[in-house]
Amino acid sequence: MLSRQIGKIIRGNATPFQLFSACILGCMLAFLPGLSQAPGSIVILTFALIVLNANLPLAVMIAVVAKLGAIALTPASFAVGRFLLDGPTSGLFQSAINAPVLALCGLEYYTVTGGLCMGFIFGIVAGFLIVRALTALRKKMAALEEGSETFKKLSSSPVTKILTWVFLGGDAKKGSWNDVMQKKMGLPVRPLGVVFVVLAGLVLFLVVQFGRGPIMTAALQDGLEKANGATVDIGNAEVDFKEGKMTLSGLAIADANNLDFDLLRAATLEADIGTASILSKRMKLDRVVINNAGHNVKRETTAYRVGPPPAVSPPPPAKEDSDSKTLDDYLEEAKVWKERLAKLKEWMEKLSGPEGEDGEAQPPSPEDNEAFEDWLTRQIEIAGYDGVRAEHLLTAAPAFTVGELVINGLSTAELQDETIDLNALNLSTHPWLVPGDKSINVKSSKGTLAANIQLGGTASTNAANIFAFHYNGLPTDKVAAGLKLGGEQALSGGTMDVSANGSWKNEGGLVVDLPLQVHLKDVDVTIPGGNSTKVAALDIPIGIEGPLDNPRIKVESKAFADVVKQAALAKGKQLLQDKAGKELEKVLGDKVKLPGGAKGLLNNFLGGGKK
Repeated sequence: MLSRQIGKIIRGNATPFQLFSACILGCMLAFLPGLSQAPGSIVILTFALIVLNANLPLAVMIAVVAKLGAIALTPASFAVGRFLLDGPTSGLFQSAINAPVLALCGLEYYTVTGGLCMGFIFGIVAGFLIVRALTALRKKMAALEEGSETFKKLSSSPVTKILTWVFLGGDAKKGSWNDVMQKKMGLPVRPLGVVFVVLAGLVLFLVVQFGRGPIMTAALQDGLEKANGATVDIGNAEVDFKEGKMTLSGLAIADANNLDFDLLRAATLEADIGTASILSKRMKLDRVVINNAGHNVKRETTAYRVGPPPAVSPPPPAKEDSDSKTLDDYLEEAKVWKERLAKLKEWMEKLSGPEGEDGEAQPPSPEDNEAFEDWLTRQIEIAGYDGVRAEHLLTAAPAFTVGELVINGLSTAELQDETIDLNALNLSTHPWLVPGDKSINVKSSKGTLAANIQLGGTASTNAANIFAFHYNGLPTDKVAAGLKLGGEQALSGGTMDVSANGSWKNEGGLVVDLPLQVHLKDVDVTIPGGNSTKVAALDIPIGIEGPLDNPRIKVESKAFADVVKQAALAKGKQLLQDKAGKELEKVLGDKVKLPGGAKGLLNNFLGGGKK
């Protein structure tokens, strides 16, 4: 009963030190936003509450009351956090945020730092008031116990004893009030608390040693699903912290836009882990190697989406002198392609980092007050007060880094006779903090497909973000089947070689400038009405500009227009021949016998045949 707990505090052996420490630690725990933001702070404060000889019942009661106040005062905690993290103590907190172990405390979150400060202040105030009130009550009761006969008779009556036992418990009265007043300090450390913390540490060590596979599997699966936006299956994960090795088996990453297929499936994934970075709340994989991998593999069970699909950007406005069109104008499955490109855009933005007009690949500095206030407002709208971090203080290292990613022998249905090798360098969640070249290189075994992505705009060299690729021998029917040109498939048969060499920048979203060169070989060009003409070779330059997930497309090819024109003339010529031949046969009938008939003679004449 709550009343019995209060009775133990009033009549028990709780000293001012125990009460004061319980109030401070209970309030500080109550003002923390949650375990996801401040795991280290919560663990440290909880262990301190257990080890220090603080009054645990009072700590729980004061924490419940303080939590209600903490929720109402969240904006105030955020403001205090801003003063500490962006004010005169910024340098001190920056060192703590990037220091091993302390990095796990979540001090980069404004409401964590502000909450700890406000909880400490509220704890001091609450402790002072409770200790003062309790001391005054004890003194008053001691005086009554010594000098009031009425109080003595009332205390010794059976009814009072029964009520005391019911509401305050049998242990509430041990000795006189003067005895309670004598104990001032007591042991500052709880021996059983020390034993408990040691045992808890031992249990945690054993759990990590023997259960790290399932724990790591669940943690990685959750993180990868959030990043991918769809199901991620992991057969097992093994981590050897001593050797710095991690091995995943049975990895299957579902395609968020086609839940019946896996975007990537791999038998094994091996990684070298920088174990020292974990204590700084960073994850650094020095080298990741994926073997026996496949792309676009049919799943046995349909996957599920995780989180909402990425938002598709609106198309850029058309230029006055431009006849460019959008994906909706060219593709029958434009919605599907927009979703795919939106996911690609999301990944590329994370890899390249935010980049403003001034070229700064990081959030605004607090010194730029107006830009920083706008950034904070957007972050609060997206993540709430508890989810906003002082990212400008995370300067030591990015949260997640892959030094080198290697995929050997990736098979895909699109390239049945070839495999793909991928090599990527310095991929990171905070690329502006990682020195060195940042690139992604893809190459098929026979050279049919190759791509090179240079994330140079995020490096200290200030180079450009470059995207170049080529795909040779692509069957035209695979591409043209989904094109919308006059309601019919305008291109069929033959192959095409596609190449590009462009760049992009990150200005409120990833914006591309990507000139494409399409070279058609032995392609049939069909115009509305069904007439077609065979083209041995044809080059079509295509310009792609704007947001990656919804760009504007401009086809600039006089040669293509000439081919369409020739096909149209051929169609008109054929119609003329058929019409004239029929009319001539009506006039001549059976009166004149001509080789091939009147129609055949006319066709030979118009077609350039001999008389």
